[in-house]
Amino acid sequence: MKRFVCFGLSLLLLLSISFETPVMAKSPLMTFAIMSDTHIGGEKHIDNNSLILKRGLEDIRSYEGSTDALIIAGDLTDKGKASEYENFRRVLSGSPIDEIYLVMGNHDAGRDLTGGYEEAFDKFKKYCSGYGIDSDARVPYYDTWIKGYHFIFLCTEDDTPDKAYISETQLKWFEARLAENAELYKPIFVISHNPLKNTFTRTHKDNENIGPQSDQIKALIEKYPQVIFMSGHVHNGFGYLSQYINEEKGAFVNIPPVIGADYGYEADSVMYYTEVYKDKVVFRARDFGKGVWLDHFDIVVALNRPVYEEFALKETSDYRPRGSYVVGVKSKTNVKEFLSNFSYAESLVCEVSDNFIGTGDKLFNKKRKRSIIAIIDGDVDGNGIITTKDYFAVKRAVYNKVGDFKPWGKYAADADNDGCISFYDCLIIKRKFLEV
Repeated sequence: MKRFVCFGLSLLLLLSISFETPVMAKSPLMTFAIMSDTHIGGEKHIDNNSLILKRGLEDIRSYEGSTDALIIAGDLTDKGKASEYENFRRVLSGSPIDEIYLVMGNHDAGRDLTGGYEEAFDKFKKYCSGYGIDSDARVPYYDTWIKGYHFIFLCTEDDTPDKAYISETQLKWFEARLAENAELYKPIFVISHNPLKNTFTRTHKDNENIGPQSDQIKALIEKYPQVIFMSGHVHNGFGYLSQYINEEKGAFVNIPPVIGADYGYEADSVMYYTEVYKDKVVFRARDFGKGVWLDHFDIVVALNRPVYEEFALKETSDYRPRGSYVVGVKSKTNVKEFLSNFSYAESLVCEVSDNFIGTGDKLFNKKRKRSIIAIIDGDVDGNGIITTKDYFAVKRAVYNKVGDFKPWGKYAADADNDGCISFYDCLIIKRKFLEV
């Protein structure tokens, strides 16, 4: 009997197809380390700032979990000089992480160079090529995807001391990037050296924020409240008043400086290890100089919540959010029944392809600028009814180790919501259409 049970369990494991969501809830989907304001100097500073950064890289190497990427949010160097970049590049060459992404800060942008911003941008491209920016790049801003998550890097375009300048071209580019494959509950990570105005403490000062374009950037982010905006520059250490702001119009996280915190936890050698889960993003505060976690400074950004208030669910509803989808919808649910689960049903419009709500049907706000998608467990073909057709589609996926589903179909196929498609899902779907 024991042999039969073990064989059965092994077979089920072999027949599982893993998708975007983790089988083990405690395993992060993606991780990255983020730091800011390394201020690498020339020869005179090679024994301190460069060595502190080197210590941070060694800490990442010894970290008990994997780290998918390293981000340094500006003020890479102290004055943007070639000798400083050479030291910086030399230290980064020993990084245990292949994926490194850099952005220019005000100290890198040419305020101390005779050639101004043009010279500064040329140096940034030359010495930071391969770290997000290309040597032949025409603009300093860029974006990338890391394990299915969108990272957008904003960057100043002139050498105005302390402030940043974001051109109209960059603003339009930013708006387009925000819309690219955006999902309601899936975070979009935006990195800028300068923070937005009136976010963290000290950002009300003109020389401590992104500059005149702050309001325009805020207005764009309000359309995508799943944005997590990360910035440095103000040298606020861990624990200094506001480090994290979330007003359901985007989350804003202050990244303390590696060198020279002016307030709060003032030790050098700090960064965040960031863990991305299905329902939250955890910023774990780390003093890598002392090799200790600072749990009391950790930040948790919740994801599975109604970031768009118009899609809020009633407390009595069995539905629940899952990314940009709403799951838990039963088969043969009509529009009236479906809408009755939402707190603001009168302001919502639902498009259905059949008589019942089907997997893939969209629920819009009245202005039709935002939407979420319904998922009916087991209804992979989207007609709102679970049939033998759905069962055999999932069964083929399990045995062939590949699923020929539309983007939302894989969530419907995962009938037990454990993050993978397996023989168990086939059994659940079979029971549903047999109404056992």
